[in-house]
Amino acid sequence: MLKKTMEADGRNWDQLLPFVLFAIREVPQASTGFSPFELLYGRRPRGLLDLAKEAWEQQPSPHRTMVEHVEEVRERMATIWPMVREHMAEAQTAQARVYNRGVQPREFAPGDKVLVLVPTSECKFLAKWNGPYEVIEKVGAVNYRVAVKTEPVQVPMGEQLTPSQRQDLQDLVNRNRDVFSAEAGHTDLIQHRIVTEPGKRVKLRPYRIPEARREAIAAELAHTHLLGAHLGVEKTLERIKTRFYWPGVKKAVEDYCRSCPDCQQVAPRPHMRSPLIPLPIISVPFSRIGMDLVGPLPRSSRGHQYILVMLDYATRYPEAIPLRSMATKGIARELMLLFSRVGLPEEILTDQGTPFMSRIMRDLCQLMKVTQLRTSVYHPQTDGLVERFN
Repeated sequence: MLKKTMEADGRNWDQLLPFVLFAIREVPQASTGFSPFELLYGRRPRGLLDLAKEAWEQQPSPHRTMVEHVEEVRERMATIWPMVREHMAEAQTAQARVYNRGVQPREFAPGDKVLVLVPTSECKFLAKWNGPYEVIEKVGAVNYRVAVKTEPVQVPMGEQLTPSQRQDLQDLVNRNRDVFSAEAGHTDLIQHRIVTEPGKRVKLRPYRIPEARREAIAAELAHTHLLGAHLGVEKTLERIKTRFYWPGVKKAVEDYCRSCPDCQQVAPRPHMRSPLIPLPIISVPFSRIGMDLVGPLPRSSRGHQYILVMLDYATRYPEAIPLRSMATKGIARELMLLFSRVGLPEEILTDQGTPFMSRIMRDLCQLMKVTQLRTSVYHPQTDGLVERFN
């Protein structure tokens, strides 16, 4: 949602945030049945639709005293919150029913060997299996702690060679120093002399594509074009190899097909997930807030590149604050401004990003007696309320 606003006006997206926030705050949420503004302030906001209605009806608003207004708000809040808890419970049940379709629960015991699916920094679709790792302990209903080796694994191939084989290998390297290079992917050899046997058929390599045109071939022509038909990795690769070639063509095609948004939406995926475990329903406004950073975004005319998103889990009331950097001091300052308006929360839920795990943030939460909650590693769905808002 916020990224769509940035796309609409790349230079002035930070000035559009107040209007986006107002629109979200006045819309009733499916999980609560009420708007975030109404749950927080006990009344509906006066917006554009109300102005149009007032212009049509031409009726003066009734005058109330301060005491009457406070009593009305209290009565309304006492009526609303039981309905909100009921709506939230129904919404969680419906979400779990949809999410758990076809899910195959898996249990692991300490000592089991497992593979961990880790997303890459280039694209969240390009997740890769790492491991195998050993399960140390079970720390939650579906969470486990595994032992990850930080040191590279060394394979002593030289010990398996006889002295004569080592000498032959060294002679081979010495005779072909113009081919073998210490820098991977580079060689000084620019041509080869190939002698073929008489009558033996030789298969020539396809046309070699320069680096500047490889993405256009793999993406636009061979896969996403109307005649490309969004075929799978193998068929797209075979289509390219019949005419073109470049080093690393297989990996390039695999990465592109796995990161194609259209293919990810329609292609069948294995159910490699555990059953949904809903978070506890929060009934007190701003007792638990979710927080996340969006960015880096295109620099606005005022120098902002990031958005600090804060969202109340009880009322779904959002805050979005533009930042010039992702420094922890700036985040802590904006948190204090929020606390001055709504009070201190009991819990703050964030991912395990560096700004949220820093010493400054930890000391601030300890000083304010606020419990820091963290999402599971590589699982931002734990803070799905904020992720959907992003």
